[in-house]
Amino acid sequence: MLDTESFYKNLQQKIEEELVKSSKLYASKYEEILKETQGQSIKILQNIPQDIKTVLAKEIQSVHITIEEEVKKAEEEAKGVVVLAYQKAESEVEKYKLARLRQVDESIVMILKEVARKVLSKEINMEEHEKLVMKALEEAKRQGVFEQGESAINKEDQNLKN
Repeated sequence: MLDTESFYKNLQQKIEEELVKSSKLYASKYEEILKETQGQSIKILQNIPQDIKTVLAKEIQSVHITIEEEVKKAEEEAKGVVVLAYQKAESEVEKYKLARLRQVDESIVMILKEVARKVLSKEINMEEHEKLVMKALEEAKRQGVFEQGESAINKEDQNLKN
């Protein structure tokens, strides 16, 4: 289970790092384009009549707004990609956890069968065997053998409900 948690934390950290990198890159590109646009606009505005300056100022503002909208849209798309990757990772972790719990259950049954066979060292009928296995399972439950697995399952059930 430690492997699952570390995998999950590592994946979450990587996703957060990629999101920060993407945001910085988009902000940097936006700033660069904005400065370049402003510089070009100033040069153009200094060389044309006042009426045209007004029209161009409006157009520049429009371009500025469009660029801001595009940057926001790109950020939202990047967030969406990150969220999808995060959800996929959570799903894979859940599948892994269920597989591991299944392996634990199978191991317990095999151990119980082996213990029963060794302790009895004789063959018994199916009904008696079933009673012995049930008794051993109940005893293991009283001793808390299954609590760790149950608490993990209960915790995951709780997470899924939220």
